[in-house]
Amino acid sequence: MAGVILGSDSERGNTAVSNMFIDEYMADANGEYVKIYLYLLRCMNSGEESILISRMADKFDHTEKDIRRALRYWEKVKLLRLEFDDEDQLTGIYLVDTTKAKKTKKGKGDSVSLRRESKSEEGKQEKDAKLPPTKTYYTKDDLENFGRDETVQEMLYAAERMCGRPLSQTDSDTILFMYEELGFSADLIEFLVEYSVDNGHKSMRYMEKVAISWKEAGIVTVKDAKEHIQTRSQIYNKVIKCFGITGRGLGESELAFLNKWKKEYKFKDEMIEEACRRTMTAVQKPSFPYADTILANWKENKITNKKEVAEADEAHKKEVAAAAESKVAARKKISTVNKFNNFEQRTYNYEQIEKQFEEQLLNSARRKA
Repeated sequence: MAGVILGSDSERGNTAVSNMFIDEYMADANGEYVKIYLYLLRCMNSGEESILISRMADKFDHTEKDIRRALRYWEKVKLLRLEFDDEDQLTGIYLVDTTKAKKTKKGKGDSVSLRRESKSEEGKQEKDAKLPPTKTYYTKDDLENFGRDETVQEMLYAAERMCGRPLSQTDSDTILFMYEELGFSADLIEFLVEYSVDNGHKSMRYMEKVAISWKEAGIVTVKDAKEHIQTRSQIYNKVIKCFGITGRGLGESELAFLNKWKKEYKFKDEMIEEACRRTMTAVQKPSFPYADTILANWKENKITNKKEVAEADEAHKKEVAAAAESKVAARKKISTVNKFNNFEQRTYNYEQIEKQFEEQLLNSARRKA
């Protein structure tokens, strides 16, 4: 078959990509990470001096965490240098010359346990703690090393069996990312895969997101995961039912409110349900900010159960009634004063009355005579 000719009519500028990147780095990297790297090259070649993480996220329809994860990957393989300020906020992204970069690979003699060693520099640990874990993409040598670990073999086989298909390179990378970078046990990973498949999600991308959310929630055992699922499932369904939400799940901002009410406010489900019901009564539509206002008020006033809510409602009704009675009394008082002041006072001419009286007496005497 003849080769396919490549050409371009475009008058726009070109972005040069080194052969070193294509030959040594691109094959091992996730496709989304490659897009981010090429976009950075394009921005730098066009003379841009700054870039926003949010802008990159919008362009590729990613989250900002996804962008930061890609940046950390390229920093890890030494194609980027990231700089941070005193508060560990990302302030600079610098591309390293690929001809000077040294790609690090694990040899066949390296053990799996070496990948779990902690970083020695305390400052590096603090910076990494503020960024999501980097997903590593493993070489054939890496996978051969993992193949010598019976725990890893059994874990990958279990995942393959539950998914009902052979695992691809990307699938294996995701499972090993959970095992190494997130520090999940094999039991926890198998439970996560089983939980995802049972809920109709066989995508490793979905499982990766669940794993990261569990990591952020501090889940380290299967028992923790089961409690987390049960708690979230119960209140999740109750809130959806109270708000009458159909045809969709809760969004990230809505879930953030839910987590806030459970973890920060520490309210029981019945209190969250009551706040949602009152929200619907007040504004006739689902409003997580309005429900949050109700719950924040209860937390401030140390109201923790429905009995205390009823007592607070009764006290409020009495205050309202007392205020209303006070207003009515004040209005009556003003009305009485005004009525008295508006009464037309009579005036009397006493001399005229006396004269009229004398005339009446005189007339009476004449009639008798």
